[in-house]
Amino acid sequence: ARGVDAICITTLDPKAGSIPALQAAFDKGIKVISYNNTLGADFPSATYKSDDATLAAASGKAAADYIKANLKGKKTIKVAIINFKAQVPDQSNARQGGFWDAIKDIPGVTLVAEASAPAVDQATKKAGDILTANPDLDIFFGCNDGGTKGAVLATKTANKKTVVFGFDVDKQMVGFLQSKDNILQAVTGQDPYKMGYSSVEAAVKVLNGETVEKMTIVAGQTLSRTDPKTIDAVAKTLK
Repeated sequence: ARGVDAICITTLDPKAGSIPALQAAFDKGIKVISYNNTLGADFPSATYKSDDATLAAASGKAAADYIKANLKGKKTIKVAIINFKAQVPDQSNARQGGFWDAIKDIPGVTLVAEASAPAVDQATKKAGDILTANPDLDIFFGCNDGGTKGAVLATKTANKKTVVFGFDVDKQMVGFLQSKDNILQAVTGQDPYKMGYSSVEAAVKVLNGETVEKMTIVAGQTLSRTDPKTIDAVAKTLK
């Protein structure tokens, strides 16, 4: 209705309600660029997204290294996962699967609980409930910002020795990694700036008649306590 030339969009559910409206826009000649996830349609000119399973597997590798260094020989290594599958199931499942695949074959590793809680307050409560039911829990994995932060806060409140691995990076998360409480061990983050910037750049190129890649996977970054120099460098960029 406003006569735009292009729409850059990330959708909460790539398979749901946005598609008919975007199809109608495309049919009117409006170019569509998808970022952050893959729209369940073939009309977007380009898509810029992370590989959620691969990024989560990087946090899983950090967890595997931690287990081998600190929990070697322990008969049962208890793991719990805070996901967000009630909100965005495909993305949540990809992250949970990527993390779990990286640690599941380590002797003793056992998934004892999982809960869906996308927001920090929800995740803090559910992680607290998990800690009450499993006071000897070894590891939490948070599939997103809310799940990771909630697991950290619940562990701190309960004064447990449980450690946390997670997904997403911001100033608070970096602060958790720098904290002397040693709870948050590693997180892997997307590069949302690059995804958003690239989507607008692609829209301009398409409107100018240039060719763009249909699908581009944007790399992320893992921050771990084992590499404090990188954490410090990222902290400076977030001030």
